[in-house]
Amino acid sequence: MGAEAQSVLERHIKPGKESPLRTATAKQVYAVAEYLHKRFPRLTPNQVTVIGLASVLIGGKIIENENRKVKRKMINVVIGELLVQGGFLADAIDGPLSEIIQKETPGKHNSANGEIFDITADRLEEILLALLRAETARQKERRWGRNAAVASAITTTLPGIVKASRRAEGDVIAEVDTRNIAALLGERPSRVALNILATTFPRMQPLIDTIGAGANLVATVSRFRSDAKGKAGTEARKTAQHTKAVLSGLEAGAVICVATDFKKRR
Repeated sequence: MGAEAQSVLERHIKPGKESPLRTATAKQVYAVAEYLHKRFPRLTPNQVTVIGLASVLIGGKIIENENRKVKRKMINVVIGELLVQGGFLADAIDGPLSEIIQKETPGKHNSANGEIFDITADRLEEILLALLRAETARQKERRWGRNAAVASAITTTLPGIVKASRRAEGDVIAEVDTRNIAALLGERPSRVALNILATTFPRMQPLIDTIGAGANLVATVSRFRSDAKGKAGTEARKTAQHTKAVLSGLEAGAVICVATDFKKRR
């Protein structure tokens, strides 16, 4: 790892703030981001985010198309799985890439707007994958699976809304309460894993989405009750206000989509 990436990494990892998984994999992720920046110097973090979002949604659609058939073609499932995992990997890289570029050429990249765009793409991935699973369960007449996927879709933004609300008020809270296993499952890395498992293994989807939705609610309460670890600056509070508005919009959109669909099916 180069000196610039190492310097960014040291500033980025803050004990008690990052989730254990992110901390454990930070060096590898930053090494990949540094390699991509050197190999493709014009590649922007937002481009990586868009590539990741498209990859996840295309891969998820391919897998769900197979899940709706009597017999799945495993080659298509494998292709879809590679796209989904590759897309989620891209999501892990865009943030470090942004910080590397910002340190190299300050002001070249608007990190605040990039953060909001990244969070929006993250939640869109989770919401749309869950809604794809809900449609598959509906077609298969699996009520538990459909309800669980819907619950996952409409709870996935809640931890982020609470975190943004707290920061907008000036409180910096820990990324995750490592003492609470259920809350840990409601954090982004765990939600990614649960989304992959629920999409890939349709027989286990109802249980996995139920666990995911429950974990999202626990993480929401945990963040609401979490003690402040510091005070957010003016710019951070402003960014948090915008993030809260975007996530609230996504939440409203997910609820409206679900309510409209249920009304049509009645």
